[in-house]
Amino acid sequence: MSAPPRSRTAGAREDRLAQARARRQARQGAAEAVAAIPARPAGVTPLSSAQRRFWFVRQLDPAHDPFHLPVVLRLEGAVDTDRLVAAFRQVVARHEVLRTRIVEVDGEPGAVVDAAPADACRVRDVTDVDAAVRAAADAPFDLATDQPWRLDLLRGGTAVTLVATFHHVAFDGWSAGVLLTELGAAYRGETLPPLPLQYADLAHHRATPEGREGAQVEHWVRHLTGAPAALGFPSDRPRTPATRPAEASVEHELDPAALHQVMAAAGCTAFMVLLAAWHVVLARWTGTDDTVVGTAVAGRTRPETAPLIGCCVGTLALRTTAAPGDTVRDLLARTRGTVLDGLAHQGVGYEEVVEALHRSGSGLFDVSLTVHTEPDPELVLPGVTVTPVDLPGRWAQNEIELSVAGPGLTGTGPVTVTAQYFTELYDAATIDRVLGHLDQVLRGFAADLDRPVAAVPL
Repeated sequence: MSAPPRSRTAGAREDRLAQARARRQARQGAAEAVAAIPARPAGVTPLSSAQRRFWFVRQLDPAHDPFHLPVVLRLEGAVDTDRLVAAFRQVVARHEVLRTRIVEVDGEPGAVVDAAPADACRVRDVTDVDAAVRAAADAPFDLATDQPWRLDLLRGGTAVTLVATFHHVAFDGWSAGVLLTELGAAYRGETLPPLPLQYADLAHHRATPEGREGAQVEHWVRHLTGAPAALGFPSDRPRTPATRPAEASVEHELDPAALHQVMAAAGCTAFMVLLAAWHVVLARWTGTDDTVVGTAVAGRTRPETAPLIGCCVGTLALRTTAAPGDTVRDLLARTRGTVLDGLAHQGVGYEEVVEALHRSGSGLFDVSLTVHTEPDPELVLPGVTVTPVDLPGRWAQNEIELSVAGPGLTGTGPVTVTAQYFTELYDAATIDRVLGHLDQVLRGFAADLDRPVAAVPL
């Protein structure tokens, strides 16, 4: 995972479509807006569906926690570490979710908000910066006793390396932009505007009928009923119950010219085109024309949620099918409709869909796709050069996770697809071949949109 973490969403244009829809709804009636709870009860309060999910997974396997989101930056110049720590604590004080612990009462998890930020800031000298960064990012959280954040400022050589580690229960990719904007402003001595609401207010709103408008579980039941429970992508080694995510990734360059040609000709976003191409690759490898691919959406369709830190990200399971005789153009049109329908019903929690489909023993997909079209957020500090630091080898959460980024998605320049994968299942050579096939399919799309999908060459 690069730092700051990317938004891990289907794509910026898809997010903007959802936000535009929310703005239209807001103009139709102010009652639909998310508002602060007038008299929030003290003590233990309910969690959001996303928080419950992360807590539950943590209980299943406490020794394995793939939900750390580290922001790693190299700071060179006149860095005032005391001032930086004070600014960071100011941000934590503003956002209740960063001062929230998850406790269990009568077998049910709930949120407890601490009055002040924890003493989780450390400034220290190190000799092996890389090892110190990894250790800081991987150190476990106890969600019942720890606030879900910590800050390490590592002094080594001529620079200070900032490692801000968050648990996904209180943070997502969008939150990274909020964090760095507010951290820079606080460091520069600027006054931060009051927050319109807190994350707990949003969680409460999403539990109400108004907050769930257009997010019917029935849509996802219709969409996913009959889909294969497991894709069964051919692995190099057998799947076992002990299979765990491992730290490995492979990169491959895609053809940006082919991508833009298909986008323009089919009226699709980059995410829609790549999802259709990924379907073709999966179908060829598995022998089925019915595939389900997971993706994440920012989950911030209301403008008042934009300045919040918290886990708002949602998970969509997008099913793609191709009938015999379908052309590439047919597949792209169907994929476009699937993506837009999914965005229109994104308010349903992933766990609710799993439960409605009686998939409690498994998830909804084995592979995922994320397309990053927005630039990474930046931290601006006077007199300091700030450089993001890559922290590769994070745990994958699905067997194969594709992440596509690069300036060529929205302009000129390269487009790179990175695959994180379970090394207990796949060899690097296999994954590299898969990514090569994705590029070939993309070029095949561009060559002729009216050819049958079955005729697209690998």
